[in-house]
Amino acid sequence: MSVPDTVEAILRRAAEGLGESLRQIARTDVEVRDVTVEEGGLEDGADVYLAKLELERPEPVETYLAISRPVAIAVAGLLVMMQEKVVREKVEQGEVTDDDLESLAECASHLSTVFDEALAEVIGEQHELGFVEGGVDAAAPAATFVRLRVELAIGDLASGHLFWLVPAEGFGEGQRRADAETPQAAGGVELSAEEMAAIREVAQGAAFAGHVAALVPVERVRGTWEQLAKEADVALEVVRTVFELRGLAAGATLEAVVVDGDVHPGGGISVVEIVRRWAAPNVATIMAASRPTRWHVAAALAAGAATYLVKPASGDDLRRALERASAGADPIGFGI
Repeated sequence: MSVPDTVEAILRRAAEGLGESLRQIARTDVEVRDVTVEEGGLEDGADVYLAKLELERPEPVETYLAISRPVAIAVAGLLVMMQEKVVREKVEQGEVTDDDLESLAECASHLSTVFDEALAEVIGEQHELGFVEGGVDAAAPAATFVRLRVELAIGDLASGHLFWLVPAEGFGEGQRRADAETPQAAGGVELSAEEMAAIREVAQGAAFAGHVAALVPVERVRGTWEQLAKEADVALEVVRTVFELRGLAAGATLEAVVVDGDVHPGGGISVVEIVRRWAAPNVATIMAASRPTRWHVAAALAAGAATYLVKPASGDDLRRALERASAGADPIGFGI
């Protein structure tokens, strides 16, 4: 079987952006030593971090990102700004912790945007690729793949390979999954009408005039947040990844971050935690989601969200949520 021209074009285009993307994540020199497009998947027992990246539309198509363990550990440590000495020790020990897995999930989400851009350039803007799940003990997927194999080095800390596996038949056309149009933030008991109303009933608080970022990795939702910001008369910039968010924060006075839980893996809880770890104490984090559950509300607040915004929301809803978070008011109007 030969590699289809379209699939090879996608993989080659993705390879062009991977080095720079990894440099943004690791904030150190990343050397891309070799790039190969070939038939093949992962060998059984391959010592890698494996993440599933799924094409969200027009139909579900599973692809996989695999990163050699030493490279994965180095990237995970550098992402949370560990000292190089500590990262080097972690690479030598070879252990992947739960914190590393959280960092690698964010890394995979960031790299998925590189793949998404390659898909968009070659086969159209309607294609969106998103992170689904990842781990180090996952079995090699049993399917026929074409793979991008990139040999790379993370400074002098680690070297190895990054693989992107895509179906040999490429990316077909079709209908979106039925449940994609009605996302639910997380499993659990849905809120009652009274509880929903209580969340919406927010205090007016002080006037809000700060700069806001909305963390939205899915392009099709971008316009919704831009329209809400216009209605709310607030300065809002939509970013796709935490790394873009950090870049924005470095050049502007950021006062609030909105996390759209409907379009993040796991309802965006881990994203809230990541934002809270690096953001200044005065930067408010707001979780926004449709069809919220009691578990999701509680988890979002426990992760550090200042308040919870129920979607669909109006511009007034967004502004009041920002005012409430900025004023440090009680985040919700009912007990959980």
